[in-house]
Amino acid sequence: MKIFILVGALCLSVYPQQNTSCSKYVEDFFESVDIVIGNSEITTPLYINIDSTQATKIAVKMYSAVANDPAGYYQYISMKNNEWQENVLNTKVPVTTPKYGVYLAAIEKAIAKYKGEAFLRLIKIPYYVKVIITGKEDKLFKDASDNISLPEVIVKGKVTEIIKGASKFAFNDEISFFYLRHWYQQAGCTPDFEIGKTYFVPLILTVEEDGICDKLALALINDSSCSVYNIKDDIINTPGDYFGTGETTSWEKFKNMFIQKYKLQ
Repeated sequence: MKIFILVGALCLSVYPQQNTSCSKYVEDFFESVDIVIGNSEITTPLYINIDSTQATKIAVKMYSAVANDPAGYYQYISMKNNEWQENVLNTKVPVTTPKYGVYLAAIEKAIAKYKGEAFLRLIKIPYYVKVIITGKEDKLFKDASDNISLPEVIVKGKVTEIIKGASKFAFNDEISFFYLRHWYQQAGCTPDFEIGKTYFVPLILTVEEDGICDKLALALINDSSCSVYNIKDDIINTPGDYFGTGETTSWEKFKNMFIQKYKLQ
């Protein structure tokens, strides 16, 4: 049975024995991260002191890494955290030394200080596409490890525009993505896609039992829309205005504003 694990925004490799091959985008980003870490003092709680210019440069490299190699991005973090665990077990470093992911979280907090939490959240989502829904299926996701079944929804659609993710999608691609209903319990809403209607859809990757990160899932944006943004008569509705583009906007205006705000390359 396949097991899907969502950690934060995207997928993590949970197989420390698996070799991780990273793209140049991922390497460039983590080289910048390592420089910041090397220049930082270890404090409790961990605090990374970078200025606005540094935050912007790191955010651009983060965007490029996530956009071009989302699986490699999170597999690299997993690999570094596994290295930390091995070093602690072998007493090569004290247990009080922060994990790599803790350093990265502190850097993300510094970016959010200048750019905002929404900005950070949105640039870490690798794919944004305009999709016309062609099918939907309710299923039960069975987690063999916990012996539980959870309501799962499989959504199928056809890509009509690609806002972010040109390396993965093409015009008229038929795609499917899923979500588990319990993901949205805290938000107090349930995603609802209607067949034949068009939506702006944020997508992430999940990891399967064999360690392959290629299954698409609906991204949790945690706004009042539950990540569902209907486009009708060339008007997109984004209740709560999480994107900062207006709650009711023409599709072209929304797209241009979104690209200007959140597409960093």
